[in-house]
Formats: sequence, C-alpha cells, structure tokens
Amino acid sequence: MSEAILAGTKEDIAARIQMGSGLLQKDLAAMSDQMLANCPGGEARCGFDLVYEMAMVNRLVAGALRGDAGDIPEPQGWVRSPQDYRNKAAAMRDLSDSVEELLSAFATVSEQDLAKEIPTPLGNMPIGQVMSIMGSHLMYHSGQLNYIQTIHGDVAFHWGEG
Repeated sequence: MSEAILAGTKEDIAARIQMGSGLLQKDLAAMSDQMLANCPGGEARCGFDLVYEMAMVNRLVAGALRGDAGDIPEPQGWVRSPQDYRNKAAAMRDLSDSVEELLSAFATVSEQDLAKEIPTPLGNMPIGQVMSIMGSHLMYHSGQLNYIQTIHGDVAFHWGEG
C-alpha cells in the first residue's frame, strides 16, 4: 500500500482517532439499548456487534504496537458480540477504554517507527498507515450506527450535542 495514505504527524493521527472516538461516543449516547441490539433485516449486525468489533480491533492493534505475541488474525467472518456484551453503558466504556489502550500504545512509537511495518490481515503495513486506518475504522462504523438510527426514525445530528 502507498505511504500516501499517511496524513500528518503522529500527533495528527492520534488527534483524528480521539476526534472520531468522541463523535462515535455521541452517536452511541443518542441510541437506546433496544436500538443498539436491533439487527436490521434480521441479518445485519447490530450496533453492539459494531462496538464489540471496534474495541477488539483497537486492542489487537495496541498489542501489535506493544510487540505482544501473535499477529493480528485474519477475520473469520463478521464479528458478533456475545449476549452479555449488550449493555450500552458497558459497551461505551469498553470502546472508550480500548481507544485509550490504542492511543497509549501508539504514544510509545517514535516518529521514525511510523514507517516500520507490522503484519496485518491486509499484508504488512507501516505503523503510521495502520493507525490512520484505525481512525477511519471508527468513522466507518459511526456511519453504520447513524444508519441504524435513521432506520429507527432518529434523523437528528447528534455530533453537535453536549
């Protein structure tokens, strides 16, 4: 993959992840447990599945940045949350904790190491590129949550709230 995906400094990348996490938390705060548990069409993943996946991926990348044993595994289909995960307050806290873990691990990476490659399911990638993707990953799922909101009749713009 091209290094052109890298956009800005390490601080810029971290700031985008923090911003995306904050916007995502506003989306989640506006949703009910019932809305988050609903699987549109009976087959689509529910909001809790999306939050569970984001937290899991954040922690996998944090582990890779720390040099923990093991690679980021190849996905084996869409990630689904366990039944005991389906509590909005707990899911929001888990996601927030995973973002903190990711950013804490990223803080230990030097500017020079942003070009160091780590293995991912998409092939080896520079750390800076992986971290840029992490910000996009949050925003991608935020859009899915927005869509779930509209399915339930909530068309408000929640990012400006609070």
